[in-house]
Amino acid sequence: MFKQVVLVLVLAANYLLFAENLIVRLKDGTTVSYNLQQVKSVFFTDINSSSIEDKIKLAEMQITLMKNYPNPFNPATTIEFDLSESGIAELFIYNQNGQMVEKLFTGDLNKGCHSFTWNANSKHSSGAYFYKLSVNGECRINKMILVK
Repeated sequence: MFKQVVLVLVLAANYLLFAENLIVRLKDGTTVSYNLQQVKSVFFTDINSSSIEDKIKLAEMQITLMKNYPNPFNPATTIEFDLSESGIAELFIYNQNGQMVEKLFTGDLNKGCHSFTWNANSKHSSGAYFYKLSVNGECRINKMILVK
């Protein structure tokens, strides 16, 4: 069993998403690779004038993205999240190559719990997919598995 890891990335770093790995190139040129099976959540933020610790606290307060259910799924799964404040939200689905395959939602959402269902139907093949939630500049990404 893998230890659950939470990643906080600063947008100044370059990152690539490959099937089962997240590869991050830091500002100093070093490269770090994370196995996505070990990653519980990925938080993307910018550094601006706040300290990284402040950004982590802010990220933890604004969006709580739950694991989709069922997972693995066929053909539909439910994605739930909780917002501590209202904002402009986007919920997108990506394949394991990092290509966006569907826009589930784009628009204003009030604070509170929200739920969306993704129906993969016959247009998507079996494999790993990622759902990305962006609200007010903060992002969360989780992994899900489609089994046909």
